[in-house]
Amino acid sequence: MHLKWIQDLKEGKLKKDQLLILFLSGILLLVIALPVSKEGTEEDRQTQTIKIEENGRKEAYEAELENKLEQVLSKVEGVGKVEVMIYFASSSEKIVEKDEQTTVYEHLENGEEIPYVVKEISAVPDGIVVVAEGGGNTVVRKEIQEAVQALFAVEAHKIKIMKMSHESS
Repeated sequence: MHLKWIQDLKEGKLKKDQLLILFLSGILLLVIALPVSKEGTEEDRQTQTIKIEENGRKEAYEAELENKLEQVLSKVEGVGKVEVMIYFASSSEKIVEKDEQTTVYEHLENGEEIPYVVKEISAVPDGIVVVAEGGGNTVVRKEIQEAVQALFAVEAHKIKIMKMSHESS
């Protein structure tokens, strides 16, 4: 049937209803291909995720978490001296308010403008290494692993617990 239409089109023998269907199909394809723009209403506001990396802030955050974990674990019976390293695959993110294509700014008292932050997502640890004097004891290792999982919601295979050597004491 399709070949007959093509042949009729070449010969100019299409009926009016066939021409109308062909014309409407072409218009439908054209309408589908056109981009759609949004109206600038209050409900159409959108947010854009912007990664904001500030020098020193990420390192300070990591060091603070490592120190807190070391302090907590060193108080557990059998753990002894502890050193912790936490690896972050990404930094924290701030989600700023956007009105269509323009960023919404917050005006501070000193006249400075900063992007209006809707939500801040803290960096999530991707791997944790714990080196402890009691790391050779199976019960202590299990306690350390459970504590780290409870605090950071990290899967067990991303936590490595090792026994501290006497040379580093």
